[in-house]
Amino acid sequence: MQIGSAFNTSLAGLQKASEGISQTSHKIASESLPQQREALQSKAEEQSLAENANREPITSTTDKLTSLLEQRNAASANIKALQTTDEVIGKIIDLKA
Repeated sequence: MQIGSAFNTSLAGLQKASEGISQTSHKIASESLPQQREALQSKAEEQSLAENANREPITSTTDKLTSLLEQRNAASANIKALQTTDEVIGKIIDLKA
């Protein structure tokens, strides 16, 4: 595996984890607002059953928090991989010098 490839893979994984953390956090925060919840319930009642079948499944706050922890762990793993890649590059440069 090339060093650049390892760096790019870790960076892409970190970006994906970061986006997942942002999205999940936003979902949790929006559900905690009573007015937002009431508006969503009213809107859901107005939609037809066919439209509701196409919506993403409703998950509990516990599931969302679990997902948040998984994404945090993925981000940590990718950060560690980036640090290791940085160390390897540093050692290679030291050897070449």
